[in-house]
Amino acid sequence: MRAAWQDGLLQDWFPSATAESLLRLVAIDQTTVVFQETWAEFDAELSQNIRGNSRGTAHKLDPIKLAPKASGSARNWVTIAKLASLLSPDSPTAEAQLWRLKYSRAEIHAASTVLKNLSKFGNQPPIDWPLAAQYFFFQEVGATFPAVAIAAIAAGTPLEAIAPLIQRFLDQSDPVAHPTSLLTGQDLMSALNLSPGPQIGQLLAALQLARAEGKITNRNQALEFAATLQSTCPPSKNS
Repeated sequence: MRAAWQDGLLQDWFPSATAESLLRLVAIDQTTVVFQETWAEFDAELSQNIRGNSRGTAHKLDPIKLAPKASGSARNWVTIAKLASLLSPDSPTAEAQLWRLKYSRAEIHAASTVLKNLSKFGNQPPIDWPLAAQYFFFQEVGATFPAVAIAAIAAGTPLEAIAPLIQRFLDQSDPVAHPTSLLTGQDLMSALNLSPGPQIGQLLAALQLARAEGKITNRNQALEFAATLQSTCPPSKNS
């Protein structure tokens, strides 16, 4: 790959590739070996086909898991991380490059998600992120987390700093990485005398965040918290 890049053979396919890009490919391979030898559970996630069944959270990326598998396609999260490394760091430009190369919508979405979230690791070590920041990060990356994690490590984020996020991702009961609601929309409508509308979704989202932050842990606390939110935040005009 380095020789091909030096000879200009990659220019037509990956015009944004640089010497640093190629070093990241090597770093991704080296990091993959580390996980193979020391953290088999996460290595299994990295090896998942992006259209396969992963134990990881899906969130916004459900269409990726539902898309039919393309003939001959066996791209996993490691190859998505490598692909992102060869693209422009500007997400719209990168997406345009991938569309021209006839990549699938799922692959473009995954690579773009990696690029959009890599910058978050440069501002503050993830081990120091507040719970709310971690929650919104997992909401954003969804099932693409393994690719984001290995790309971030290859870009210089220490494994020790990102390990707590990996542990959350692997724990299906973790309320930060895998939020679940203590109440349903019907519960809120019945308990708070609400009509169907946007306010229900807003309250459910607030309850998920509150649970991730440890402010509520059971159904009764969730109802009390929702009632407090309702009293302090009037319903929107569309409710």
